[in-house]
Amino acid sequence: MRRVALLGLLLAGVAAALGGTHVRAASAPGHDADIWWDGLGHDSRSAVYRQPEGAVTAGTQVKLRFRTFHDDATAVTLRAYFTNPGREDLVDMHIVASNVPCYMQSDFGCDFWEATMDAGSMGTVYYRFIVHDGPKTVYYEDDSDVREGGWGKPYDSSPDWGWALTVYDPNFKPIDWLKNAVIYQIFPDRFRNANTKNDPARGSPKKYVWSKEKRYAYPHGDPSHETTPALDRITRMPWLSMPEGGRLWVTSPSLSTSQAAASLRFGARADQPKLWSCSIGRAFFASVRSGHIMSAWA
Repeated sequence: MRRVALLGLLLAGVAAALGGTHVRAASAPGHDADIWWDGLGHDSRSAVYRQPEGAVTAGTQVKLRFRTFHDDATAVTLRAYFTNPGREDLVDMHIVASNVPCYMQSDFGCDFWEATMDAGSMGTVYYRFIVHDGPKTVYYEDDSDVREGGWGKPYDSSPDWGWALTVYDPNFKPIDWLKNAVIYQIFPDRFRNANTKNDPARGSPKKYVWSKEKRYAYPHGDPSHETTPALDRITRMPWLSMPEGGRLWVTSPSLSTSQAAASLRFGARADQPKLWSCSIGRAFFASVRSGHIMSAWA
């Protein structure tokens, strides 16, 4: 019996270490100081959880909902931070649907909690949820600091990754030519190679090919890299090679790439008739700036 008990404790410890699997004291959710993470949910892109969806005008009343397993939480608090005027609000949520289907496969019913929030003035509202079951507290927030929206995830401690709600001027009028427009985003550094004559020399993918143009380097090297001035140079890589950030052997944050820059405008122009034939009404050119990783990736 002792061996069985020890084995059970060992397996429970391994499970907790591997995935945050909670060792349940009960076979069903309840008011027992234990919150079942599987039942928690909020999807900022769904009208079930947020109305209205998307950006809202100043002063809009926004209805937010949160899901828990039935009787698994004693309280849920909505935490909202308003960038204008820099204010935090804590709002108690109340149950509006009890022991109903969870909108997912589950052996248990769910409770849906709701609170209405005034969007306030123009700016951004960051909101997240604090779930209580007696002394137990779990935080439910966006699943990354990028704040892309959609479903979130639970945390034992808050990373402060609230969903972003944009609040705009009610007098703003949509641009007529943008209505129902099909917009194609072009990343000029890899859209089309229209002039192969200016391509950098091909060679080993792991070999630096330094640009000889002076505008691509500090005149005498960056003072912070006096012993390795080459790190201040821009590498000219073969067409279609990986941009900065995709090459694991790049160790210097100041190192950037240049990919057939002279081909940018002409490559897009050459394909313009093809774009228009696909019912694309507008083309948006992403910026190309040396040393900026966000302009190196689609």
